Amino acid sequence: MKILNKPTLIFLFVIFVLFFGIVEFLQSPIVASLVSEHITKNILAKKGIVINFEKVELRIFPPTTYFKNVSFFKIDKKEGSKVKVEAKRVGFHFGLLDFFSSKFIVSKISVYDAVVKTKFKIGDKEKETIDFEDLRNLDVEKYLGIYRKYVFTKIPFILRELELNEVMVHVNDLEFLIDQLNLKLHKRSFALSGRLEEFKYLKLKNWKPSEQEITFNLILTKKNIDIKELSFKNREDRVGFSGKIEEGESGSMVKGWAFFVGRIENF
Repeated sequence: MKILNKPTLIFLFVIFVLFFGIVEFLQSPIVASLVSEHITKNILAKKGIVINFEKVELRIFPPTTYFKNVSFFKIDKKEGSKVKVEAKRVGFHFGLLDFFSSKFIVSKISVYDAVVKTKFKIGDKEKETIDFEDLRNLDVEKYLGIYRKYVFTKIPFILRELELNEVMVHVNDLEFLIDQLNLKLHKRSFALSGRLEEFKYLKLKNWKPSEQEITFNLILTKKNIDIKELSFKNREDRVGFSGKIEEGESGSMVKGWAFFVGRIENF
């Protein structure tokens, strides 16, 4: 086996240095500022969106782009809504096969350590509470239609999965912490799992609002809602449900089992 000669080694070394020099330059705050300004002015400004980030971090395998210290702001005067997001890190993850597609595909977007503040107008009808009659007449396909209209079709590219970690959410007067959330998006179904903490709006006797926790894992398809887990916890007290909500001829049918653990006087 022949040993590489000195000019070849020097050439490879120069290529190596240039490659990593370019990568470091692309990850610099200067480039991040220019890119965020270009995206905001030329792409997002027309939709009332402003986005900024301080640094870009590139990873070759698996192909991932991380944006550091991201701020996102969107206001819709017509609908009376406002959204503000500040995140320590936002990642765009790509699969190797995604690069061979004619469409822009993102395998997963991950958000870490963020604060989300949003306000929107609520009509009188939307303030009504859900009762058992609503559950009996639950139209699964209707909710899938809402998902497709307001979530799936609103994303300007194909997104397969969304992951949130340690995200504090403020929605009008509602506040809670998303400890972990995973949303897998499909055209005719979606899967949602995660855990919410500090959820202060489940009112049970002797349950402290700051210590409430909700864990969920469900799949919504065209004909049913498969609830793998739905549980509410406050210290040693816990109530939950597992089963399915299916559409029947006379309305929705609930199949499953419920449980509670803890002191009876606390429920």
